[in-house]
Amino acid sequence: MSPQRIKIKPISLIYRNVCLYRLIMSLLYPGQYRARFAAVTSCLHPEERSVLELCFGDVILARYCLNSNRRWTGFDINDSFVRHAKKLGFDAYCVDILNKLELPSSDVCIMMGSLYHFHENLPFIFRNILTATPRLLLMEPVENFSSRPGVIGALARLSASVGKGDEAFRFTRTSLTDRMDELSRQLGFSWRIISAQGRQILLEIHR
Repeated sequence: MSPQRIKIKPISLIYRNVCLYRLIMSLLYPGQYRARFAAVTSCLHPEERSVLELCFGDVILARYCLNSNRRWTGFDINDSFVRHAKKLGFDAYCVDILNKLELPSSDVCIMMGSLYHFHENLPFIFRNILTATPRLLLMEPVENFSSRPGVIGALARLSASVGKGDEAFRFTRTSLTDRMDELSRQLGFSWRIISAQGRQILLEIHR
């Protein structure tokens, strides 16, 4: 089944500048922003030398791959993030993965904090990813800050649109794990929870 096509709309302010994005994300994840990336890189296997990162945003994983002699390729719909990554010499491309019918092959794929954007197209997304890679590391927030009052809620709402309009949908731990069970039966992959601490859950999916 083809994914639902979505008309591109203005993106939220924080997605227009990498430094602003990093600042606000650091406020949303106080003391934990870089630790999120460390949790993911600690799960990489030594033999996994090529990494595809979807919706990469920041270049922290790209730097890690460079320093560990891995080949990193990044896709993001945000041209500002892609230009920033390219300026630093990284292999980044401006791609809407809902319109990308074939992903490049890699040893492992990584997606952090972005699955909720594709909640209406998950069979397409997972089928496409697992055709191109044997393993997906998926980190997803399961606590919705955008519904909170005060500064934190306001910051979270600022990050509500990456170009598809405001997005109210977020996963909870129950809705995410239930959906993974459903998709694993439908598409024939295996999955497990690596860690679930705070508002984040880290999953491993493999074909």
